[in-house]
Amino acid sequence: MRGLRERLENRRAGVATGAGEIPVTGIKSKATFKYKTSSRQVSEDQTKMETFPVLCLIYSAAFALCLVASALAQDQSGFISIDCGIPSGSSYKDDTTGINYVSDSSFVETGVSKSVSFTAQRQLQTLRSFPEGARNCYTLTPKQGKGKKYVVRASFMYGNYDGENGSPEFDLFLGGNIWDTVFLTNGSVVVSKEVVYLSQTERIFVCLGNKGKGTPFMSTLELRFLGNDNTTYDSPNGALFFSRRWDFGSLMDSPVRYDEDVYDRIWIPRNFGYCREINTTLPVLSDDNSYNLSSLVMSTAMTPTNTTNPITMTLENSDPNVRYFAYIHFAEVEDLSLKPNLTREFDIRINGVTVHAAFSPKYLQTNTFVLNPESQTDIVFSLVRTSKSTLPPIINALEIYIANSFSQSLTNEVDVNAVTGVKTSYKVKRNWQGDPCMPNDYLWEGLNCSYDSLTPPRITSLNLSSSELTGQLSPSFSNLTMIQELGTETAEDLITDGLGRACSLTPEDMDRLANRIRVMDSSRTHYGHSGIVEAARDLFTQIEGDPGESGSTGFLSSLIGDGGECAGYSIRIVGHSLGGAIASLLGIRLRCRFPNLYVYAYGPLPCVDQDVAEACSEFVTSIVLDNEFSSRLSYGSIRRLQVAAIKVLSQDPKADTALIFRLARRFLSASKRHRQHDVEEQTTGEAIPSIVIEEDQTYPILEEAEPEMRLHDEEFINPFHETTDSPVSQFMETVQTRGEDVDDEAPELFLPGLVIHIVHEGNNMSVPIWRGWPICDVPDGYKAYVANRESFKEIMVSPSMFLDHLPWRCRHAMQKVLESRNLYCDMTSDLT
Repeated sequence: MRGLRERLENRRAGVATGAGEIPVTGIKSKATFKYKTSSRQVSEDQTKMETFPVLCLIYSAAFALCLVASALAQDQSGFISIDCGIPSGSSYKDDTTGINYVSDSSFVETGVSKSVSFTAQRQLQTLRSFPEGARNCYTLTPKQGKGKKYVVRASFMYGNYDGENGSPEFDLFLGGNIWDTVFLTNGSVVVSKEVVYLSQTERIFVCLGNKGKGTPFMSTLELRFLGNDNTTYDSPNGALFFSRRWDFGSLMDSPVRYDEDVYDRIWIPRNFGYCREINTTLPVLSDDNSYNLSSLVMSTAMTPTNTTNPITMTLENSDPNVRYFAYIHFAEVEDLSLKPNLTREFDIRINGVTVHAAFSPKYLQTNTFVLNPESQTDIVFSLVRTSKSTLPPIINALEIYIANSFSQSLTNEVDVNAVTGVKTSYKVKRNWQGDPCMPNDYLWEGLNCSYDSLTPPRITSLNLSSSELTGQLSPSFSNLTMIQELGTETAEDLITDGLGRACSLTPEDMDRLANRIRVMDSSRTHYGHSGIVEAARDLFTQIEGDPGESGSTGFLSSLIGDGGECAGYSIRIVGHSLGGAIASLLGIRLRCRFPNLYVYAYGPLPCVDQDVAEACSEFVTSIVLDNEFSSRLSYGSIRRLQVAAIKVLSQDPKADTALIFRLARRFLSASKRHRQHDVEEQTTGEAIPSIVIEEDQTYPILEEAEPEMRLHDEEFINPFHETTDSPVSQFMETVQTRGEDVDDEAPELFLPGLVIHIVHEGNNMSVPIWRGWPICDVPDGYKAYVANRESFKEIMVSPSMFLDHLPWRCRHAMQKVLESRNLYCDMTSDLT
């Protein structure tokens, strides 16, 4: 064992130095040990090593044990040692410990490298600062995997790296839970946070949260595998926060760590003034002790100078709710068999209550007691000599931990792996770091999650809007069993894709939906949006495999089907915009296999013909907010808008799309809404009034609009980057100027399923979707209607047409509708 021989030689020569301590802090709890702190006086015969008559065989065995321990100590396969801020790809071996440190460039995606302003230990000379983002994370992936215990240690030294002479304060997270708060008031002090952690997943996330009180940073991050025995360092929630770790009776003036301790636990020398040190030059074994303690630590101990005195330690705790775990390690270092008249026996007590009576440490063998005292203000540990004992008690080492308060589970690992695969495949340009769903305040952008106290959070929606995705659909999407299709918030992308023509639907596209279609002519062809149909086909292949392969079982079938892990679960496919249309076509294709499947499409594009749209109303719901343009965007609607605009272009060929939008708005927005017919509600059989929008009158195309309408004209100054290459401009240039003719051969496409139209109360809409209860007039209120899909054949150009497409606006409107309904229900309940 490296360095052990030199220390043993010093012991034999009687070298003794004062106990030392590095400035290392524990966690939040302000707990201290109280004991007499008078100067330690060590006599010459107390410091000399007691010589034992031993045989050569014993020395040979001890030497062999040292060789085995040395070989074990040199194994760093369970270590991840990161020196934050050193150049990317660089590494080095520490001269003191022999630990191999590497750059943090492959463990973190953000931050900038900085250097401290004065000379420091090598691992503390550089750091990584995180001036951007609310949360920045390191991702550790130990090769031992999940279900194992690790020591995770993060160290911080400010070192005035930014020249601000500040006192930064920031949060430290482990996985999805708060670990501690880092607060640095002295630039030269090293603050170390350590935890024993039972990993629930393959990845371990260590994150820094910005509290607005200084820029977060990290100096060193270390992980140590604690072996395959998970019975050690046990805790209710799988983590123990480090408080202190003491090496009693030590003759060293510096901490003991790797390679003396194979797990690189850092042991601080500690001696009490009323005790003396005793030790042995022989190795102390841990064969029957799974804590695998350092022989160097266990070969020293302290015992009261007055043989009748107990060893007493008081843990003064300012927080009585904190739960402590104490690990007391004992080993007899004096061979009492050579002195038959001497015995060492003592009771182990907590607050005066004996928790283990008449304990006698074994010679050169480690014994560990785990104490979990009840939470209270002061906790007194005492080792009290029994009446039978002739020698006072001893103690070799002590560890104190605090039970964690982790109450949140990490996100379902299958979901994490899937969304991480999506991130990698598409090089998503977002600050996606750490656990996707936890903590709630740091939810990944574009994700929604479901939370259940009994199960890990699940990713329920994934919106990659405006992420500039390219390439094939990633197979990782198939692992997101709470399926959410991609959407878009970009009007230019929507119009580009919305101009796609129709294609024929195959029997596989419609599954057995054809049986529901009211048209009896089996030879009739049905149509769908070509791009959306193709995307749904590709996604189906990713989820269920190639339909042409016989005997194959798709991922979703194996998961949800009989005998699967989630057998009996229902499937909800949710999508927005283009993703909503794709979700609808995918749901139509999957419905036969999964009868409990339902699709919710928010702001989808018209994507199927009328027969198919009505036939899937039982399990597909399209939700449209007010004047949202995407749900009216089809090849047919664009062509009709195009014909109207041609009249203006013929008078002014240089008119750009901004003019077209202004004039088209005045031409198309003049309409009147009225009730057309009732739709039967499937659950109650009652008639639910629905509405349809019909054109009531047409204003002259060049007539000046009302003043209040002109106020919003600036909102339509070319939303497509003011370029002549915009999709609308390109489309207009292809128009054949043949009057008002529209391509009658192109099939008309409609919104799929049951159509719910949510409108602002300012609009002149009539009866709400829930029959028999009026919505109270409240500011910013909304009403919901079952709509006729024919109502969405024409584009309604309005100031809110693009804003109404945003997902959060639709969510807000739905919340308002539900709040109004709940308010009415409460009022009705009070009246009855």
